[in-house]
Amino acid sequence: MQTLPVIFGRSYKPISLAIQIRTFCRWSHVGAIIPDGRIIEAVGGQGVVITERRDFEKRYRETMVRHVKCDNTELAYALLDLQIGKPYDNDAFWGVAFGTGWDDLCAYQCAELIGSVLGHFDTARLATLVPKDILKVKHAVK
Repeated sequence: MQTLPVIFGRSYKPISLAIQIRTFCRWSHVGAIIPDGRIIEAVGGQGVVITERRDFEKRYRETMVRHVKCDNTELAYALLDLQIGKPYDNDAFWGVAFGTGWDDLCAYQCAELIGSVLGHFDTARLATLVPKDILKVKHAVK
């Protein structure tokens, strides 16, 4: 089974707490750990970026790593690399906050980015993914 290492983050900042409450999940953010140990993530106000792991862990008070099932890990890394520099999906933020639909096809929020490369989600469902959905993907313990 191929897996993709993903890292979940949680903080006590208002935005993180709001996401946790709205999604009934202790995790408010998710990114993918690439082979060199850095993280590719979609960050509000920045878009899809590469972050040093120590910076990710400073930003989030608690983190958790899971290796989730992935159809093709090599392809997932290549697809993630192609998304670097794409904008953040601000519509997704408001969609999570108010339970409305959202979908900017040229932008990503964190769970949408990770879900898009795993190969498990219908394309129409990607826009509504939250970290809790990624956590539910069957994972392998390493």
